[in-house]
Amino acid sequence: MFLFHISHMEYIGNLAVEKLGLEYVEEKELYYVKLSDNLHSTAACKCTVIKDQGKIQLHKSEVNQVRNMVADMSCLGKSLDLRLMLHTKKIITALSDEEINGINNLIGSAILDSEVKGWLRWPFGEDSLGSQYAVIDVWHTTAKSYGNSSIRFKLRHPD
Repeated sequence: MFLFHISHMEYIGNLAVEKLGLEYVEEKELYYVKLSDNLHSTAACKCTVIKDQGKIQLHKSEVNQVRNMVADMSCLGKSLDLRLMLHTKKIITALSDEEINGINNLIGSAILDSEVKGWLRWPFGEDSLGSQYAVIDVWHTTAKSYGNSSIRFKLRHPD
């Protein structure tokens, strides 16, 4: 995942498209919600917006995603940050249907608000699912995907 100022993101995207022979695939607006459970594990939830309702819905969740490498780099003179992540898609622990329904309800109670971190907030006292799950982090991204028959390239711009 690359984190840049939007103009630098567009430059890198255009350069990659040109040099690697990539084609534009799609652009997505995504919301990520990180939950902590009472067993000290985490669940990462990828959410999308239901356009006609203005609400978010759970798209995918993973428990304890394995990150093999995370490298953060800063270019202080240019106020830029770069994060390169390599992670596996293996899901270590599967969620039960009851847990998924509870997480869906928790995610569904979020309110879209561009004035807060991650663009999501919850009504007072509704940022947890009983004592089992609690929201510990939220972020919003705009992601553009490019690809060809042998490579997939994603650029994400977080807010």
